[in-house]
Amino acid sequence: MQNKKSIWKWITEYFAVFVASMLISISMYTFVTPTKLFAGGITGVASAVAFVICSFVDTVTVEQLMPILYMAFNVPIMILALVFLRGDFTAKTIFSIVVSTVAMSILPELFPTFQFSESRIISTIMGGVLLGGGMYVAYVNNASNG
Repeated sequence: MQNKKSIWKWITEYFAVFVASMLISISMYTFVTPTKLFAGGITGVASAVAFVICSFVDTVTVEQLMPILYMAFNVPIMILALVFLRGDFTAKTIFSIVVSTVAMSILPELFPTFQFSESRIISTIMGGVLLGGGMYVAYVNNASNG
């Protein structure tokens, strides 16, 4: 009986981390990036660097570059987490980063016009709520988004 509870807990926690990662990716693609806003942490650094690079290079878009930079900036953190933290937290964090990266790569292909850039204040509020909600769900389930 105890084993079934622990498996169910493991499944629900990973599902929650998956949902959190999707919320963060949707927030970044739909509200934050189109209005040239920046989130905090690695996500914000990746988007800021993507905007700078795209201002000099015309052959790549922010939507194409953002997932690559997000993963690249998170790799050293994942390595440090594997060395110093280990355990369930690190596994969920790596899972979250991979899901977010894949989602950020796929969303522009699936929904090319699903971006909101009409109002920066609405984008700030909605992007902040979704991004913050995603981070909260991840932290409650013992994970991080990078």
